[in-house]
Amino acid sequence: MPQDSFNQKIFTIHELNSLVRGLIHTAFPDSVWVTGEIQGLRERSGIINFDLVQKDTEKDITLAKASSVIFQNFSLRITKRLREIDPSLELKNDVEVKGLIFIPRTANSRCVLLISILPLPSARLPLTVKN
Repeated sequence: MPQDSFNQKIFTIHELNSLVRGLIHTAFPDSVWVTGEIQGLRERSGIINFDLVQKDTEKDITLAKASSVIFQNFSLRITKRLREIDPSLELKNDVEVKGLIFIPRTANSRCVLLISILPLPSARLPLTVKN
């Protein structure tokens, strides 16, 4: 087991990922709800990239950020569903969203995020994307 000059264990990336994955699986159920604001939204060839951020509104600073991507097949469904609910709705910067994250149980899987759009503090519109 490698150690540094301060006699601390040095982790490989795989060891660290496995440890963190185990802690997450112990602490959380199969899915959790998160909320954040869309920032840095960019779309290219039907693929939407953005950061989901949490801000300190009093200080106008970002407290946390998660890079996110919506692939083309889902971005088309989301756009269509938003138009059906209300033609003025769209994914854009400064829109608050709520997401249900499904936490994978296998080593090489990624988290899956289902999004509900919260365009106004008082209006909560669920966005369900059907396969």
